[in-house]
Amino acid sequence: MRAVAAALTFLASAALAQPAPQRMLDDAEARAYAAVGRLNVAGDRHCTATLISDRLVLTAAHCLFNGRTGRRSEVGSMKFVAGQRRDEYAALRGVVAAAPLPDYAPSIGGRSDLMGVALDLALVELDEPIPPEVVAPLRVGPLAAGEPQWIVAYGRDRAYAASIREGCGVIEDLEIVAVLDCAVTFGVSGAPVLAAGPDGPLVTAVVSAMSADGAGRELAFVVSAAPAMDELAAALADAAGGLAGR
Repeated sequence: MRAVAAALTFLASAALAQPAPQRMLDDAEARAYAAVGRLNVAGDRHCTATLISDRLVLTAAHCLFNGRTGRRSEVGSMKFVAGQRRDEYAALRGVVAAAPLPDYAPSIGGRSDLMGVALDLALVELDEPIPPEVVAPLRVGPLAAGEPQWIVAYGRDRAYAASIREGCGVIEDLEIVAVLDCAVTFGVSGAPVLAAGPDGPLVTAVVSAMSADGAGRELAFVVSAAPAMDELAAALADAAGGLAGR
């Protein structure tokens, strides 16, 4: 999880209801959110990621890079574990291709700016599809600032069982980037921001970074997913084509 280096005093006057406390998913919720899983990278770190089709996973772009060196991690070092709950999981797959948005540049040292957040999306292709009867993927939809949002993630404080943070409010909509009044921590990078849709939860955004306002209130910076999906798909196709050509 990165921090945003940005002035946030303009947010201090926002009057909001307090988000619900973070809690672990119960058994029924864990089954319902099995599409949310851990993207394990290089055997020593993880992000949260979401299955959005039988073979595609959405996460944050910075999860593909080593935060200390800025180097791109090899796709062969990545595993996606859908619906992990302690020692059990719904599905486990390797990764054959991954692509951030084309203009994304990794930050070194764990800090970013608003432009870095706006481009912090990546698409990952699994080595084998996960059938929908095993794990139903979640659909991507638009981020609507006036609707309740919630986050499902594998944070550092509960890394092997997903937690949910409900009642998150969008306190600032900066077009592609939005600011939520929910605290996040390491491991929550790449997690889906969710909202109610006509046929179930929709992935409206991806968690990119954390910060705090002038009053010390913890915040999450998220990037809207829907506007970038076509560009992400094209970038992934290019990445997969390049690997096939080796």
